[in-house]
Amino acid sequence: MNDYVLNGVQHATTVQSNMRLFGGRMMLTPSVNYAEIWNFQYEKNTWNPGSEKIDTVSFEGFKSSRTLSFNAGLNTNFYGYYKMLGKREMKFRHVASPNLSFSFRPDIGLYEEIQYDTLGNTKYYSPFQTSLYREQGFGQSGIISFGLANTLEMKMLDKKILSMKHSNHSNWLMHFQSTGLMIFSETLLIYLILLLHSELQNF
Repeated sequence: MNDYVLNGVQHATTVQSNMRLFGGRMMLTPSVNYAEIWNFQYEKNTWNPGSEKIDTVSFEGFKSSRTLSFNAGLNTNFYGYYKMLGKREMKFRHVASPNLSFSFRPDIGLYEEIQYDTLGNTKYYSPFQTSLYREQGFGQSGIISFGLANTLEMKMLDKKILSMKHSNHSNWLMHFQSTGLMIFSETLLIYLILLLHSELQNF
């Protein structure tokens, strides 16, 4: 392998779209990613039973590899409204935003299986291990993930507005947001904090 000059070309493209489902209640975002690498130096490994080691031969020439992946994301929002009794008309809005994502990458690389010891054990290697551009990991892969974001908002009538009897105006006082699955316990904790804040504002 040339220790001084390594040549190659790398290019990638992405195709993505946004789709509204169920009357716009859900948003689906599919995408396809394609990448290709061209290297003008690569190597070939073979097991040598005489010396009981791997022989590596370097080549000066064109060789290419490509990667393809499919991705999709689905998200929506659920709203809940709560109204408290009292002159200040305290109101709460709870927004739950679940999201689901999926990713799959098939195995279309150039990895080859080779013996590497006298026991007959094998491993996979890429011919681009020392090239300018290298391949991604061996094998196919798939990922499915789920997330949930919780937002709790509160608003109440300002004291000055209340004294002026303009009940159609309000001030936003607090806004909390959290991510995770502890939706009920977090909502209760935030509600108690907001309620305490409201009582302190009355003094």
